[in-house]
Amino acid sequence: MSGKLDVVDQFLPLGTAQNAVLQTPAIGLPERHAGMAATEAAARAAPLQFDVVVLGNGPAGLATALSLCRTAPALRVAVAAPKASDDPRIGESASPAIEPLLRQLGVLDQFIAQTHRPAFNAAAAKGSLQPLANEFFFNPHQHAWRLDRPKFDRMLADAAHDAGAAMLPGRFTEATMGDDERWHLSIETRLGPRPLQAGFVVDATGHRAAFAAQAGVRPVAHDALVGAVRFF
Repeated sequence: MSGKLDVVDQFLPLGTAQNAVLQTPAIGLPERHAGMAATEAAARAAPLQFDVVVLGNGPAGLATALSLCRTAPALRVAVAAPKASDDPRIGESASPAIEPLLRQLGVLDQFIAQTHRPAFNAAAAKGSLQPLANEFFFNPHQHAWRLDRPKFDRMLADAAHDAGAAMLPGRFTEATMGDDERWHLSIETRLGPRPLQAGFVVDATGHRAAFAAQAGVRPVAHDALVGAVRFF
């Protein structure tokens, strides 16, 4: 991990509780359990320190974390989001333009190896009932892609983790700007609230814009278009 912080589900550095118990001589089993619990509680109460926290583990958030780690390896970067499921999700297709982006991220070979299905054309109706076809054969990359989104997202998550990003499984709940001019955040984990601190926060939580909304940022609507999605 190149010296980066790798956070497990319990948010406790591996071996901390065990070492605390082994260094306590001649105590009984109940006391050992109590010591371990106290050590874990203290570890969870101390804020984890990062330079950048990315909220959201979709392609935008994971690509951001991966780019930061690759561009500036000394940065302490974390991705905080609930654990992704394997359910179908919106965004199952990608244009031919995704290939140079994946090459820039250093994951094009991994993407190709996942055997996503190529798509050679697409049809869409815009402003009328007459669909217009887009033939990707005339594109320099010749075809688009039908994505297996859970597999695609796992690939990006693995690449971000391998590049040095800490993966924090938890749901963002609140954030305030501290007197130290750092963001003080809290995420809800399976073990309860977990505090984080960061100099910068990237909101990649999608249309919810959880962090931006809490910070008072108002969305700007440029048109009245709406989208409807159905899996079949």
